[in-house]
Formats: sequence, structure tokens, C-alpha cells
Amino acid sequence: MARVHLMELNGWWYYNRRVPNEFAHLDTRGNIRRTTKIRVEDDRRGTRAARIAISLDDDQRRFWRDLIRGRTTAEAYHDLKEAMKASARLGLLYLSREEVMNLPDGELVNRVNVLTALQPQADPTNVNDIRGALGGPAKPSIVLMLKGPEEKTYELLKAYKKLPEIRKELASKNEEQLKRWEQVRRLAIEKLIVSVGDKDIALLTPADGRQFVDDCLDRIDEKKENGETKTGEEVARQQFDYLTKMIREVALDLDLKQSNGNPIELYSKKNPFEQAQGKRMPFSIEFVRNNMLAKPANLDAKIHDLVLTCIDTGMRPSELINMPENDIHLTANIPYLDIRSGNGRAIKNKFSQRKIPLVGVALDAMRRNPTGFAEFRENHEYVRKLINEWLRSLQPDVPDEEKKTLYCLRHTFKDRLLRTKDTHQETIDYLMGHNPKKEDYGFKDVDFTLPVMNQLAF
Repeated sequence: MARVHLMELNGWWYYNRRVPNEFAHLDTRGNIRRTTKIRVEDDRRGTRAARIAISLDDDQRRFWRDLIRGRTTAEAYHDLKEAMKASARLGLLYLSREEVMNLPDGELVNRVNVLTALQPQADPTNVNDIRGALGGPAKPSIVLMLKGPEEKTYELLKAYKKLPEIRKELASKNEEQLKRWEQVRRLAIEKLIVSVGDKDIALLTPADGRQFVDDCLDRIDEKKENGETKTGEEVARQQFDYLTKMIREVALDLDLKQSNGNPIELYSKKNPFEQAQGKRMPFSIEFVRNNMLAKPANLDAKIHDLVLTCIDTGMRPSELINMPENDIHLTANIPYLDIRSGNGRAIKNKFSQRKIPLVGVALDAMRRNPTGFAEFRENHEYVRKLINEWLRSLQPDVPDEEKKTLYCLRHTFKDRLLRTKDTHQETIDYLMGHNPKKEDYGFKDVDFTLPVMNQLAF
């Protein structure tokens, strides 16, 4: 038997082929290699391995045809689940085609007999029963991507729209309503991809939800939604609701669970925004001192200066990135940053307006960047992603869902403020840009807050 896309590697036979050019725009893997699970010493001529390679190639070509037709990995996964149910009903262990082909003759005959014995539970004309007994698709390496390889395809949204209850909901909408319904959910998926990458929904964890929430809390722009002005946080809450519902319902339909058996969820808390704001633990002062102050090899120097400025000012990263050059006052008697609206920028709310004296590593970093960080404005979300990847690398022994991120530096800054001597809560609220929740007795200039900032400077 001729070898079909078969290669020898480290004593094993492998199915190996490049993605054909006509499918390369949809399948970006380049080269596909899968083991036949047969040793070369047990099959010197590759006869058995070739049969398995042919089966694997059939599955692969079917997958490419499905991509061309617009059939998603979710639909293929649904076929797998139906075949697995049929196997259980027939009292058989589910095996893929390649595994069935590798069975001893006696076991293969038994499977044929189960299917053809005309038992009430077996139907030899039913495609799922055939797959359940004689082998079906292997478990896909990818179940369902958030977006997928094709630029305009959002696989999560496509699968969600096919759920019966959602089809019923959409049937009652007019063309404009349908366009709006899809647009806001597509945007929510894009924002999640910016935070965590284009992931398989089977691999999403609460840690990804935390990352999305942290990134949302740093967005301060006001948005126009249906003619109504909403804060960035209000829009983000709505987007998070869309995401959690889409992921939960599609995962339920596909019978997906986390490795620990729990449902696929972006977040386990009822209100992740309040959780992130009120209960997120700060980095310890010693951790910051020992791990963050020295220039790392795996982070751009200017991005590191952005982190250093956040460390010793407590500023939201977006406040710093969006700050115009004329709000940076390095030559004043007391160098400071002026956080205010105007000059083509917005601030989160009226309490965010403040002047922050520059001290410690923040002063050094701003002297190296006297015009600010304007070049990050167009890709600020990507910059935050790079920083968070670096911060996670500093916490190798911490579970993913507990790893601290860039936004946690604001919590660290508040923790450091609380440790300073004789500092009123009103001053702490001012430097944080928080609502004092009581009468505000006036603007605190930099000469008033400098002694406090000098106490905590690195």
C-alpha cells in the first residue's frame, strides 16, 4: 500500500502534510503532524500506519471542506458529541476511526455485530450509530475559537446565533435591530480578544475574565450608546454580560466543562467589576521593590517607564497614556502631572481631576520621557497586554486566576498611602482620584500633597 502523507520520526510513524494553498487563508497552521501511534519497528513497511494516515487525511480534508462551506468547528464538535452519545447507548466505548481501524479483528467484528444485530437501540442506517460503533471523528484540537482564522467570522457569535432560543429572539427583530444586536456582541468579543487573545472557549478561565475586567476599569472614555452617554465602565459591564451569556449558553449546548468539571465561565462572582475594584489584592511593597523597579530584559524600556510612573503616582495607565505634553510639568518648582479634562481628552469622572507630584521612580521615568507616552495611544490595549504578560511571568507559582495585573498597582499605591503618617482619608481619596463620599473642602495643590508622596516614593 502506498504511503499517504506518512513520515518516520523518532521511531514512530506520523501523518504529516502541509496545508494546501487553497485552504491556507482559512487554516493558518502551516504544517499538520499527528502520530499514528504505531512504532516503525512494529510496521517496517508502514502498511498499517498508511491505513491510519489515510483515515486521518480523510478527516483533515473533510475539515477543510467544512471551512470552505463556512461550517464551524463547533458544528464538527457537535457531531462528535452525538456520536459519543450513540456509543454509550450501544454499550460501547467511543473510539475515533483511526482507533477502530487499529483494533484486533475480534473486537472490530463485535462492533459490527452490535450495529447490525437489529437490536432496538441500534440503527445501522443512522449516521450517529454508525460513527458510535465503527468510529467517528477524533476530538478536535480546537472546539470553538472566539473569532477564528477567517477575518470576518466570529465563531462564538455564529454558534450563539444558531441556538434555538436565540433564533427565536432574532426572528422578531427588524433589519436595523439585527444589525445593532450583532454589532454590540461582535465588539464585546473583539475587546475580549484584545485582553486574552483569540482563544478556544473550552480553554477560557475566570483568570481571563479578571483580565478583561481589569482592562475595562482602565478605560475612561465616555461612549454614545443609542443616543445616550454612558461611561466606559457602564459600556464594559454591558459587554461583559453579553460575553458571559454567549460563552455560557454555547458551552452548555456543546456540553463543555473546565478540566475540574466546573462550567465554562469568564468569572465566578456575581459582580466582577465590584470584585475587581473592592477586593483585588495589591502587589506587596517588597514584591514591587524586588521585581519591578529594575529594567527587565523582556520589556521595552519606554513601556517599563510607563509602569514605573504608575507605581509612584497611582495613575490609571490610560490617564498617563492620554496625557498631553502641556500637562507634564517637569520644570516647575515641584514637578507634577496635571490630570484634567480638556485638550482633547476625557477623564473618568470629576473626582479624577488632580495634580500628582512626581517623586521617586516616577520622576526619573518622566525625565526620560518629557513629552509623555503619546505613541501608545493608538495601541494602548496592546501595551497593557504586554505589561500584564510580563507581570504574570513574575508570578510563576501563583495560580492563573490569582495572578495580579497592571491595575493592581493602583491598589498597591492606595495600600502605601494608608501606611503613611498623619494622612487624612480625604487626601488619600484625592490622590487616588476617588469620590470622597463627603463634602470636598477644596483643591489640594502639589505643595500640600508632596510630603505625603515623599513618604511613599521608591
